Amino acid sequence: MDDIVFIGAPHETPLFEDAGFRCFEPAPGYLTERVLAERKRCRLMALTRETFVALPHWLAYDLLEWTPEQIFIVPEVPRTSADKRLVLGEILRRAARTQSSVA
Repeated sequence: MDDIVFIGAPHETPLFEDAGFRCFEPAPGYLTERVLAERKRCRLMALTRETFVALPHWLAYDLLEWTPEQIFIVPEVPRTSADKRLVLGEILRRAARTQSSVA
């Protein structure tokens, strides 16, 4: 699943890494650069709400205007197994819809 990317804080990435997603934990000051680079490479980008809020306003707006199926904002990192399955399932469904709309 190299075309699905998660960008967040170090304590947030293990769940997504375990699911096989590429994960990035940008150092302070490099978040904008990482998001811009990955947006060009990935089919779907997942960000936590905290990460999204940390983006410059112009980039956050641009992401929301970007094909909506290609951005997924995780409200909060799930803690229970059931919540993890729900979030990962929604990311995979969104990625599948994006793939079928591109094909």
